[in-house]
Amino acid sequence: IRAHLEPQPRLALGRLLAERRLASACIDISDGLSQDLSHLCEASGVGAEIDADRLPLSSELQALAGQLRVDPLKLALYGGEDYELLFAVRLEVPPEKLKALQRETGTPLTEIGRILPAEEGLWLQRSGKRTRLEPRGWDHFRSQSEKQ
Repeated sequence: IRAHLEPQPRLALGRLLAERRLASACIDISDGLSQDLSHLCEASGVGAEIDADRLPLSSELQALAGQLRVDPLKLALYGGEDYELLFAVRLEVPPEKLKALQRETGTPLTEIGRILPAEEGLWLQRSGKRTRLEPRGWDHFRSQSEKQ
């Protein structure tokens, strides 16, 4: 609840990613991971695959999902208001640079997937099964009647 009411955007992380040219693309996931991943990929002319088993799902999210009787992965993919950063890093960036950035900012960094050619689209890998990832989340440009 606190994170929703008092969001803490990752300003220091974003600034350092840009200054050090570590990210080739970056977006916050305030509209939902799948939706914002779709925006990032469209703007960059690429596709992507998310590894669901690598997503850092908090104990609070898992507890809420249990109370709502919904898969916590759905909340992580399609919910919003996270204000975390989703960014792509070129393969040639040494992992040590990302570890140093993590230490410096105190922000945990998690590799959750990989970039694909645009024609491959968006995918979700979960427990060895690969399925299409539907870009859903908050859409500022849809009318209220379309959202219901």
